[in-house]
Amino acid sequence: MKLEMSFGLQSDLFHGKLSEHEVQCAHDAGFTFFEMWGMDPYFPLEPPDETDRVRTVLEKFGMTAKSLHAPIDKGWDISAVDENVREKSLRRTRLAAERLVALGGDVLVVHPGRGRQPDEDVTKRMSQSERSLTEICEFAWELGIKVAVENPCPNEVFDEPEDLRALIDRFDQDVVGICFDSSHANILRDGVETTKVFQGRVMSVHLSDNDGRGDNHLPPFEGSIDWEGVLGVLIEGGFTGPWLFEVLGWDADPYDFLRRASEGAERMRRLITEISGT
Repeated sequence: MKLEMSFGLQSDLFHGKLSEHEVQCAHDAGFTFFEMWGMDPYFPLEPPDETDRVRTVLEKFGMTAKSLHAPIDKGWDISAVDENVREKSLRRTRLAAERLVALGGDVLVVHPGRGRQPDEDVTKRMSQSERSLTEICEFAWELGIKVAVENPCPNEVFDEPEDLRALIDRFDQDVVGICFDSSHANILRDGVETTKVFQGRVMSVHLSDNDGRGDNHLPPFEGSIDWEGVLGVLIEGGFTGPWLFEVLGWDADPYDFLRRASEGAERMRRLITEISGT
């Protein structure tokens, strides 16, 4: 099994629209691609000229946008019982898919739903999410892209790993897979055991570290995640890369996070080599 040893960043690391200087710094730190965060102010979907600008800047430094994270802001929820909300969410997700194609990427990351109340019966919302994913798959197939459904934080629809795995297994693995978020998998549960639930269906990754209690978005090796265990399960299950870091500090210096992420990527590169024996 040949591994793709390329590392990327999610664009919201820099707290706004990507600038040429930020892309150059990411390139110089050893990263080769981005996942665009498809919301204001990071990568607004509505003006098409922003897509052209970003692609031009990335190409200048030999970088690409491999994936795009569909909106998850207020008013977006593909699991919504309210049909007006669900249909509006699908329209925005379709627009995100079109922008992804224009950027030259091929993986659209979506959440299966949004927040839920601790005692809420989400049976109807889970059904709505499956219905929405069926519709998303239709236009993904038409556009020639794949759909990676992200494992969410606790207290969101499909926050139980077994429920999400059962949902994904109802779809064609050539079109739909898991976007494995390491921090989400490590909140109030064993990250390695959660990874095992998704083994074999991971299509893309959001890698960051945390303290086991919150979604801290720390660079790998700065928190409590057992990286040897998590990476071992991913590789054993057939995931070959690339390796996206979803790291950011909302009140922190993004260039400090970039430096720490670069150090984490080098350490992870060595660990992946050891695990895979390549």
